[in-house]
Amino acid sequence: MHKYLLPLLLIIGTYQTGQTQKLLDAKDLKKTKVFRSLKEALRTPDEVYRLKIHSKNLTSIPREVFQLRNLQYLSLSFNKIQRIPPEIILLPKLQVLVISSNQLKSLPKELAQLKHLQKLMLSQNKFINVPAVIMQISTLKEVFFDGNQIKAIPDTFWSLPLLFQASFANNKLTQLRPAIQKAQNMELLNIPNNQIKALPAEMSKLQKLKTIYAYNNQLTSLPKSFEKLKNLVLFSIYGNTSALLKNRSYIKDLLPYARIEFIKGIF
Repeated sequence: MHKYLLPLLLIIGTYQTGQTQKLLDAKDLKKTKVFRSLKEALRTPDEVYRLKIHSKNLTSIPREVFQLRNLQYLSLSFNKIQRIPPEIILLPKLQVLVISSNQLKSLPKELAQLKHLQKLMLSQNKFINVPAVIMQISTLKEVFFDGNQIKAIPDTFWSLPLLFQASFANNKLTQLRPAIQKAQNMELLNIPNNQIKALPAEMSKLQKLKTIYAYNNQLTSLPKSFEKLKNLVLFSIYGNTSALLKNRSYIKDLLPYARIEFIKGIF
């Protein structure tokens, strides 16, 4: 048992009985003050909704952060953080967690207890796979794993019920599996700069899909079933194989309602 488990449970109980601040929607959250100093935030801890501590050479999340019981947006990018501690559950109202450009390799199981977490940005870390806890956070809408070393996306990832944006740019993906069809609410798929050779025909079932960034891969063709993607607005495919790019007329006929980016910056 983790040595901090009992104190954590006691503190959580106190927080739950003492919380009075409401959960803010995205619009209202953006209107709140962004605290950029932990010292300043601790002067009025119950009034802190957004905290950004960037480029401070942090190797861990300061324990004082977990005193901010109403925190709903936390950004700790451009540090040297190696782990997220179990104490993250002391931030039960957290909606957005940004820990990009750090040294994370794994995530704690306690993240699954954050019942309001909607956006998770973990780009530019050291992940070689998608941690299992991600698939347990049913409230996630936006997930960013750009710039890691991920070779495959688990089938269960696409079952996140509210997922509308998935970003895996600059990884080591070689394929997308048919299970992607489960992501019925996805509107944006960002997978450039990988090694993907084909897109599954099952993607045609993603009727809410509006944008696909798939440039700089190894695509050779597109499934004919893509003609069913009637809501696709933008499809970026430059930097793929000549076999794909020489079939411009076919692709334009396949997706007549979408802007196709065959050359960078030109549609």
